[in-house]
Amino acid sequence: MPGSVLPSVKRLQEDLEALSLIGRHGQGVSRTAFSPADMEARGFVRELMARAGMEARMDPAGNVWGSLCGKEPGLPSLVIGSHLDTVPEGGRFDGALGVLAGIECLRTLGEGQATRGRTIEVVGFSDEEGTLTSGYFGSRAMLGRLSTRERHDLGDETSDLYRTLVAAGLSPGEVLRAGRDPLGIHCYIELHAEQGMTLEEMGYSIGVVTGIVGINRYTVEIPGTARHAGTTPMRLRDDAIVKASRFILRMHEYVLGLEEQAVLTAGWLRVFPGAYNIVPGKVQVGVEARSMDPGLLDQAEAEMARVLEPLGGHVNLLSSDAPALLDDGVRQALAAAASKEGYASHPMRSGAGHDASIMARSVPSGMIFIPSRDGLSHCPQEWSAPWHLEAGLRVLYRACLDLSG
Repeated sequence: MPGSVLPSVKRLQEDLEALSLIGRHGQGVSRTAFSPADMEARGFVRELMARAGMEARMDPAGNVWGSLCGKEPGLPSLVIGSHLDTVPEGGRFDGALGVLAGIECLRTLGEGQATRGRTIEVVGFSDEEGTLTSGYFGSRAMLGRLSTRERHDLGDETSDLYRTLVAAGLSPGEVLRAGRDPLGIHCYIELHAEQGMTLEEMGYSIGVVTGIVGINRYTVEIPGTARHAGTTPMRLRDDAIVKASRFILRMHEYVLGLEEQAVLTAGWLRVFPGAYNIVPGKVQVGVEARSMDPGLLDQAEAEMARVLEPLGGHVNLLSSDAPALLDDGVRQALAAAASKEGYASHPMRSGAGHDASIMARSVPSGMIFIPSRDGLSHCPQEWSAPWHLEAGLRVLYRACLDLSG
């Protein structure tokens, strides 16, 4: 590798441990979007960036940026990033790895005084997990992709979004100023733990992501008749939760028949009135469908409507993120970087959503995956081995050298 200074996996591990202490709850990490812990983490990362010799700032959407200027500042920047927020009781690698590995790469570049043409930036996006919004808030705000409802809520002092941003010390009216011209970004790279078992099972240390699944989310409502549970015979019941169970099982069987080209999850149920002694009169089900094939997503939605019709239910689409194909040129550069560092890489799709799926709609984007032990993520047991961290870090650093000129 060019230069006498190499990125340090030891420093990366130390940074990951220090960041995981912010929002630590038991063994898990809870830094939900714009919470006090999340904002503390953003301050911590800004300090890391500044100590690494980067120009550090936080934009109006809560995204944290650090930049290292190249010899030709007029060239579009190379951007490395991920997110800093977590799910409740999450792990220490999800999101944080990509941001901190980017900082370690720029820290190393500064120490080795490596010659670069273009500026390199590291970004820690806000609310990727969607605990406050529909997800990817920071990257969507940066690229002008906030929904009409979100734009309205930024001006509504009674909305949860407005009040949460104010409590976090941000100005809702300034969020839209976080926008950037995509032409000013040469490409975007995200290093991430896989969150699945493909790499571990196949024996690869590096995955190069080809595409990120589309994700549709729905609320399904199924009616019943609320009646006294003690006096209504079983044969006379119109039980909404029984009907909801039939719907869930039918959709489970349907998606099994798609030969692993899609997944569908009933993630939550709300039962009304919700008492031991009342036959359920209504059930709401939160449903999520994922696939790389938008046609299969449409078919799954049509099948839900078909199954619900005789049950008297209906389905409402809450949000839709189309599948994202990642840039061929960036993918080839990442695979070449892995090869130069002595790692065989595996082309693969991502079944999880990432900020890269938003970025890919406006700028050339790519992702590097490293294995997750037992495929675990979004939980305290989330873990990637030190040798896999080193592999991801070295490939990311090599890609920085190659793509920054």
